[in-house]
Amino acid sequence: MPERHSPAVTYPLRAAPLLRNGLWAVLILEAVLLALWAVEGAGHGRWQWLRMAGAVAIWGGCAVWGWQAWRAMPVGVLQWDGRVWTWQGPGASSVLAGSVQVVLDGQSLLLLRWPGSAQRGQRFWLQRDWAPHAWDDVRRAVYSPARPP
Repeated sequence: MPERHSPAVTYPLRAAPLLRNGLWAVLILEAVLLALWAVEGAGHGRWQWLRMAGAVAIWGGCAVWGWQAWRAMPVGVLQWDGRVWTWQGPGASSVLAGSVQVVLDGQSLLLLRWPGSAQRGQRFWLQRDWAPHAWDDVRRAVYSPARPP
């Protein structure tokens, strides 16, 4: 049986509102649980405020880290030409060539890893609703082997 290859495809990369909304939901839930803990279970005495200050500092650090991670999500265009993946950021004159690995496949969303761009690799979040006409092609491309030169 002949080997089939995926077609060339271009897909937009954006900062995912789904992740931002999930981050907000988790932070709000954590804040509510932290408030309940402060009222009911933080204990009493001279260490209560120290425990609360530590918990609030950790919560704030996690909130800042999550927000910065969301804002640092790569944007631009991810392109497959049948042989190699390329990524071009907005307004960038250079195009980076590489490969992608599927980290998470949620059928209507993909989390891809771009190995070698940093110590642990860059992550790309793709959602079907960003370019529904190209979704099937991009899914085929991430799972299909490259065409021989």
